[in-house]
Amino acid sequence: MGWTEIPGGALTDLPVTAVADGNGELLAFIVGTDRQIYVNQSKGGDWVGWSSVPGGAKTTQPVAVARDTDGQVIVIHIGQDGHLYEAKLASSKWTAWRLADDEAATSMAAAIATVNNSRFVFHVGKDQRIYTQETVVLTAE
Repeated sequence: MGWTEIPGGALTDLPVTAVADGNGELLAFIVGTDRQIYVNQSKGGDWVGWSSVPGGAKTTQPVAVARDTDGQVIVIHIGQDGHLYEAKLASSKWTAWRLADDEAATSMAAAIATVNNSRFVFHVGKDQRIYTQETVVLTAE
C-alpha cells in the first residue's frame, strides 16, 4: 500500500502524532502553521476533516497524545508560557485546557504514556535534564 494524504488541506512544519480512541478509531493531531492544535478522526476508515481542539491553545512544539488510564484520549502541549497543559476527549467532547503542573517548565516537546492505573508525563527541563511525573489514578471498586 502507498501513502495517502489525510484530507482537509492542513499544513504543519512539526511532527504528526496519533492515537486510537476507546472505540478503535484513529485520531491524528498536528500543530498547524498558525500554531493552533488540530485533530482529524478516522471513522469507519474515512477521515472526517481537520478541526481545532477547542480552547484556542497555541504551541510551537509537537503535541503528545495517549489513551489515559480511563481510556479517554488525552493531549498534552507546551504552552507559550513554557508550562504543560492537558485536555481530554471525553464522550466526544473536549474538556477545557488545564495546567498539568505549575512546576514543569520547558521549551521542548513532552511525551505521555499510560501503564495500568498510572499516567507518566515526560519532559526536558530548562536545565536539559529529563523529568517524569507519575500520576496514579484510583479506580472505584
